Amino acid sequence: MSRSIGIVLSISILSGCSSWFIGFSQPPDLPLLPPSDYFSAQTVFVSSDEQVAVQRSQRVIVEFQGQKQTLLAAWTVNQDELIFVGLTPTGQRLLTLSYDGKTLEEDFSPLMPDAFPARDVLAQVQLAHWPESSVQNGYRHSAWQARVSAGCRQLFLQRRLVLSVSLREAGGCQGLDNDSTVSEQDSEVFVQHHWVDFFLSVTSLDKK
Repeated sequence: MSRSIGIVLSISILSGCSSWFIGFSQPPDLPLLPPSDYFSAQTVFVSSDEQVAVQRSQRVIVEFQGQKQTLLAAWTVNQDELIFVGLTPTGQRLLTLSYDGKTLEEDFSPLMPDAFPARDVLAQVQLAHWPESSVQNGYRHSAWQARVSAGCRQLFLQRRLVLSVSLREAGGCQGLDNDSTVSEQDSEVFVQHHWVDFFLSVTSLDKK
């Protein structure tokens, strides 16, 4: 089951809100994790010369200030690269991002904002889906603080809770209040931005 999040519109909206991050003229970068770390918690042995790829497709319901929009997201990861594609519900491509552990490449549709922060898109996909140990290691020396468990990934900035990623199959985040009209119980992944009225609900379109 996919546990990735389609974070495309949330970052686009929040990227212009520098005052949202108290004490920072610009939000600090979210760490990017090695693509190969995705496989570090897998129980099936993969030899070094075997190229294994995981593919996921999701439907993403975005709710911001009471308004909803549906998107499609697809990502592929192998030992060397993570590729993320964002689409409209009709299949029109919005963006393609790829990261090989060193270099982030971006390809945007004219529909996308000029200053779209692609790095944060991939970083939050990894926050939701990469193993606990990888997330903990990746955030250890960053300005962000990550609290990670099997069912809940949370980010703090200056000791304030910013983002919660609830993984329902693994128990989710407990004790959170939200005013979303999107059902958390119907989501495989439910994302809440705590400093603004913003929610994401993600379900898989495949079960690979």
